[in-house]
Amino acid sequence: MPSKKWVLRKLYFRQCSVYRFGILEVLMHFIVRVRGDNRLVRVSYKNYKISAIVYRTGFGLFRTLVFQDRDNNLDGISERTAVNSARHTFSQLDATLRPLNGSHDSIGTKITWVYVVGNGVELDHESSSIDLYIYERVQLRSMSNVISVIVPLLFASPILVLHIQSSIEVVIKRELYPGPNNRSGNTQQAYPPIEYTASFYLDTREHRAMQGICGEKDSTSLSNSLIRRNGLLSGTAITRIGRTKTWTGDCSDSEELYRTAEKVKDNLSQIKKTGRS
Repeated sequence: MPSKKWVLRKLYFRQCSVYRFGILEVLMHFIVRVRGDNRLVRVSYKNYKISAIVYRTGFGLFRTLVFQDRDNNLDGISERTAVNSARHTFSQLDATLRPLNGSHDSIGTKITWVYVVGNGVELDHESSSIDLYIYERVQLRSMSNVISVIVPLLFASPILVLHIQSSIEVVIKRELYPGPNNRSGNTQQAYPPIEYTASFYLDTREHRAMQGICGEKDSTSLSNSLIRRNGLLSGTAITRIGRTKTWTGDCSDSEELYRTAEKVKDNLSQIKKTGRS
């Protein structure tokens, strides 16, 4: 006859397996982001930049989350609940950076950011452009500071945001599922998404030096490329632009990006004319 301890262990794993699966998905993706794909990183990452932004596009005026990893890959999503879920990551980043502000000591790694919450009110299109805000800058003093910043910054990846959102949805559905284990005292209350604008750029001294001497055909980071940023369209699925697509030296890609930029300008001018009429 099985012991009481064995029965309790069996019940625990049966009840919690569905939660553990979601948590493991998040941890596995996060670890891959840190250590690299399929193998441990054997060289030190010194020349990199990680970017995460939430801004309103000029086409449908929807908000989009765009993330650039240290390998220069772009991930983007404009699904409204995913963008709203990512706000907690940016809020944590902003709270982490506030005590570090004002320091002049540095190990060469710097983060530039802006984080503005609309308090539930739709921000004006003109004032919500991420290029019109005054950015704050912090020189990180130690590797401890870098780790404190880079961990929540990596959680701004759209893939991780969707994994976390999926795990939360599983928990909510199990709480609301009718049955003997249902907790009728728990009430789930929806609330409207809070509009916000965020822009966080973490880069190293070596990366800034390389960007300062790069030519016209060299790749550019997310913060310096409005064309690549506005090339991510609306939708519920994650859009990915790999690093092989970010080199402006490819004539076909360059012409396509140029046409995209012209479309962006034309649409913005039409929106402004419509707003004034």
